[in-house]
Amino acid sequence: MVVSGTVAARAVTAKAVTALAVWAALGGAALFYGKTAGLVTVTAVFVYTLVKRRKKGALALLLGAAAGIWGLYRSAEAARPLFTLAPVSGIRVISGKIAGAPAITGGKQGRERYYRLFLEAEEVTTGGGASGDEKTACYSAQGKAIVFVPAAFIETFFPDRLYSRSGTGGMPFFVQGESVTFAVYPSGGTVREGPTVFTAEKVLAWKDPPRGDYIRGILRLQYRRLIFGWGRAGGLLLALTAASREYLDVNTAEAFTAAGLAHVLALSGMHLSIIGGGAAFLGRRLGGRKAALCCTCAGAAFFVWFAGGSPSLIRALIFLCLSVLGRVLYLPPAPVNTLSAAFLVQMILFPQDASSLSFILSYGALAGIFLAGKLLERVLAGTLPKPVLSPFAASTGAQLATAPVMVYSFGCLMPGGIIASMAVSPLVSLFLGAGIGAVFVSLLVPPLCGFLGIVLNMLCLPLEKLVFLFARIPALKIGGTTGTILVTAEVILIYVGLCFLRAAERKKLYVRFARL
Repeated sequence: MVVSGTVAARAVTAKAVTALAVWAALGGAALFYGKTAGLVTVTAVFVYTLVKRRKKGALALLLGAAAGIWGLYRSAEAARPLFTLAPVSGIRVISGKIAGAPAITGGKQGRERYYRLFLEAEEVTTGGGASGDEKTACYSAQGKAIVFVPAAFIETFFPDRLYSRSGTGGMPFFVQGESVTFAVYPSGGTVREGPTVFTAEKVLAWKDPPRGDYIRGILRLQYRRLIFGWGRAGGLLLALTAASREYLDVNTAEAFTAAGLAHVLALSGMHLSIIGGGAAFLGRRLGGRKAALCCTCAGAAFFVWFAGGSPSLIRALIFLCLSVLGRVLYLPPAPVNTLSAAFLVQMILFPQDASSLSFILSYGALAGIFLAGKLLERVLAGTLPKPVLSPFAASTGAQLATAPVMVYSFGCLMPGGIIASMAVSPLVSLFLGAGIGAVFVSLLVPPLCGFLGIVLNMLCLPLEKLVFLFARIPALKIGGTTGTILVTAEVILIYVGLCFLRAAERKKLYVRFARL
């Protein structure tokens, strides 16, 4: 069973790599020769493999190509910009459904803060100027538009916010699936040739979202109110568990980024593993191994639903469920094969995620840990203590794999992030575990809420001090196409060098066994 499972997992890896290659090939072909050229290329590769009588390889190529093509077209459809016959400059009212959670854009002190909202447009209205002389006209609309909504609208029901600030008799929850009508004015075209951008002046009407989204919005609101009294610790815990940074200190958020620890605030596998570990502990106490596995998946799924389905969280959930499935069926594939299967599943079910930076960095970092990290750990075995070597190898592998993307996207590298991750990640795990436990205790015994807030702030203080310390390490400014190419070449050379060192060690080991 194990052997057959390993063979099947290798085939999954081949399909995933092919899907990624087809995605890149078709995306590049669309820029120069059109999608037809990409399809012809894939078909030629498939026919060549079939002629060579490599049927298994041809099947893997075919399925991988199908997944890549499906993901490319579906992502393009999901990201289509606003399309309407109305002149964009004349749009004054826009109606549609909210697609995703509002994201705060920040703002300098003294300036009004805004939230960025993606809206699946359904109808727009033009005219109706301040003088009232312009004729109004309604047009149907499709595609996504970006609406910048004043923070006073979004934060109407938040703790430490006055309800009267919105200037209306009520406000929607602004959760996914909710239908909202805004009075808007255009904000100047598009964002990188993406969705059309508007700024909201007023909320004219809204409809309740689906029941599940409504319940999720209520739970998140009550959660904010529960931990708001915990001060700085509550703001950090809210960012780590609900991806909401409204109460996170601005200087702390900037310090995480400067220290190369932005991934700590972005919900990912680390957060999900803590939730899943706690659920597994409860399940093991209740019903043994099978109950622990079921509780792990259920707890992780609830956390993803509550926090919001970001690409990195969905990746972590799919990876976890596939790993649990492998244990149940006694087919334990290698981590790389499980990651490849998760890539295929996410590309098929959530193809729009593949174009996001979070998706690329999440898969790149984990692939780096499984490939370069494991190689580095074996090469350096015996040189460092095991508790230090494993985190160092994992952090270095993740940094290597994501370095080209970081240089291309942000024009810099954070070398201090390798050591910072080793030092800060255990403290973050401790704080996150203690925070989740404190939330459950506060729900069971409300009078202890204040005391638990003091304990969490005592844990939060050294964590923040350590982050500010690592934030002083300067970043390496590397930008442009030339910098990206050079960094990519260096990463490839380092990985090839690790492979040669590992091969040399294995050869020495074989020679020793041959002499025995």
